[in-house]
Amino acid sequence: MYAQGMFASKNPATTSKLQTMTIATSFSAALGVLLLALVHGTAFGQNTRQASLMVTQQSLSNAVELSWTSPLNAGSSTVEIRKFDGSTIRMDQVVPDASGRSTYIFDNIGEPRELQIIQQWRIGVVDVVGTAYVSIDKGLSAMAATPKDAIVIVDKEMADGIRIELITFVDDLVREGWLVSTHELLGEVSVDDVKQTIRGEIKRRYPSDLPSRIHVILLGALPYAYSGGYNVNGGTPNPDYHTEHGGAWASDAYYGDISHNGLNADRFWTDRSVNIVDPAVAAREENRNTQNDGKFDQHIIPTDLEVCVGRVDFRQLPAFGVSDNSRDRELELMKSYFDRNHDYRSRAFVPPNRAVIDDNFGAFSRVSGGNTRVTEAFATSGYRSFAPIVSADSIYEGDWIADTSNNLPTLDTFPALFSYGCGGGGYAHCSGVATSAQFATNPLYAPFALLFGSYFGDVDSRNNLLRSALAADGWTLTVAWSGRPHWFIHRLASGATMGECQRLSANNDYDFIGATIVDTVTKVYQAFTLGARNIHMILIGDPTLQLQGPTIPGTLAVMPSSENRAELSWSASTEHGKAPSQQVAYVIETGPDGGALTARDTVAPTETDLVSAVVDIPAGHSNIRVRPYFTAEGRLSPLFGRGVLGSWTVSSVEEFDPSHVYTSVLIVDLLGRRIGEFSGTRQEIHNQLAHKGLPQGLYVAGSDKGSGWTISVTP
Repeated sequence: MYAQGMFASKNPATTSKLQTMTIATSFSAALGVLLLALVHGTAFGQNTRQASLMVTQQSLSNAVELSWTSPLNAGSSTVEIRKFDGSTIRMDQVVPDASGRSTYIFDNIGEPRELQIIQQWRIGVVDVVGTAYVSIDKGLSAMAATPKDAIVIVDKEMADGIRIELITFVDDLVREGWLVSTHELLGEVSVDDVKQTIRGEIKRRYPSDLPSRIHVILLGALPYAYSGGYNVNGGTPNPDYHTEHGGAWASDAYYGDISHNGLNADRFWTDRSVNIVDPAVAAREENRNTQNDGKFDQHIIPTDLEVCVGRVDFRQLPAFGVSDNSRDRELELMKSYFDRNHDYRSRAFVPPNRAVIDDNFGAFSRVSGGNTRVTEAFATSGYRSFAPIVSADSIYEGDWIADTSNNLPTLDTFPALFSYGCGGGGYAHCSGVATSAQFATNPLYAPFALLFGSYFGDVDSRNNLLRSALAADGWTLTVAWSGRPHWFIHRLASGATMGECQRLSANNDYDFIGATIVDTVTKVYQAFTLGARNIHMILIGDPTLQLQGPTIPGTLAVMPSSENRAELSWSASTEHGKAPSQQVAYVIETGPDGGALTARDTVAPTETDLVSAVVDIPAGHSNIRVRPYFTAEGRLSPLFGRGVLGSWTVSSVEEFDPSHVYTSVLIVDLLGRRIGEFSGTRQEIHNQLAHKGLPQGLYVAGSDKGSGWTISVTP
């Protein structure tokens, strides 16, 4: 529990995460009457923006300046500096000036740090607790050295239908620094099939230690791991608090839970206690849950998730023309999604650095007996997370779909990097925001979207609104249900992926505060936890996506200068110097076939059009990658982008000769699919491949001499 300007110590020896969450959930259940009517309760005369703490950051050469403006009756702010693991380093007090503006300069930027800012003020009879978060990670070496693993799992029929798009996607991931594996599952796929595929691939790569940046991308007809025994009247209220929407909800949390204290985490997921079949509790058959039916009992994630999971699923969307009898339209939507995924990664479009919020709830507060007051403002999910990335002044109140009754900006003509929308909901609509049918006919130009409303957080439903938003034309790449609980995506500014933001939000155990419960007499407050650590925290979209980094046009030229040294040259990133915060440098990486590439050297920003470097190639390393990144100058963190690839294999000195003629070279794509056999010099083989009409991407050549290299095909 927190008091104004003070924090209670966290003692894991006395209260475990699971114990803490059980206590919080029991407390939430006791507030049943309150929660049922909460959003129809007391709106206290302010929109959510005025009840939000929006912190804007300015990155200086050796410090970060944070600033925010609050009502004049606001007290001092508490700034907690902590490590990324949540442990506190110190706390400072910041007193606002006469205009209500607060400023804080953080100059200890040598290690990754998270800053929590908390400030209280009063609006009428309501004590508002504003919270904000900023993460800072200026270091390059640790970020470049941390392996990034992407496990792509797709049903075989879908894989066959999106073969070209899948190859391009894998190529993009490799160019961005990911080690990628793909798995195509045949026939009727079970939850266990998916989990064992994930577990098997992790064990193959990492037989002992589990790294922190493993991402799983689920594509097509793969099952959700239903879980939960939600019952509003039974002590385990579902997050939207509708009495007939209990039972088990669709979930991917099980797929991300791998181990706990050295034990297989699957043992903590059970299927033996929940028995909910009453339509008054679970109106949909999908939500009913009985013993040994393949649906898990847990409504709270039993142990912290280690793996970041996201899915792209366009089934059951008749509003978009998807049929239960044919997958043709589903395939079209999947192709369209990966086309814009590639366009985003390659900067074919660059979203304006701003956000649009469509808030149809506002801020609500209600007293539940005694002195306890619960305050919820769902749209603070957007204001809180977006401000450190785009600035408070670049967050606009607007509409997702054009509304002729007002002149607010809309996402079809006012594109943005982020969007948030909330309102009363159904599975296929969010009041005041959109319906699934409207998403089918209106483009959405905002890559990262958050939505909140009743029902549609349960995503495996017909014309589900979250999945419909992902299917819409435009730029949408990820969608999540944020409000109960809140998502925290501020770490995108420090180089995190959306998958890592999902994992952070799902594992959140009071480290990040959204809604609050306040004692109106003592002003002591704590987090309001309805939905916290619940199994429904699911990311719709590609979890490997992050804020756009720079790109390198063209290809990487590799010229051997000796048997263990190569001269590299590539075109400079066209993003360099477009703004003071767009200083582009490069990291050179090498590695063996099938293995991770590790950093060998860096190249500082240069004003030349062509960049070159000489690098030593370790024995056994045949792959070379150059990745561009925005330096930390003017930013909270370096930000990597899409690079270029080359190969290094010298089996004899004669191969230094570009006129060497190969008699037989087998070409395959990155998925190992045979393209054909070729002969001639390397340049002649490159030219032959360029005229075969192949999709853009990287291809692997293996020669009759036992050597190999990569070939980049561009339009």
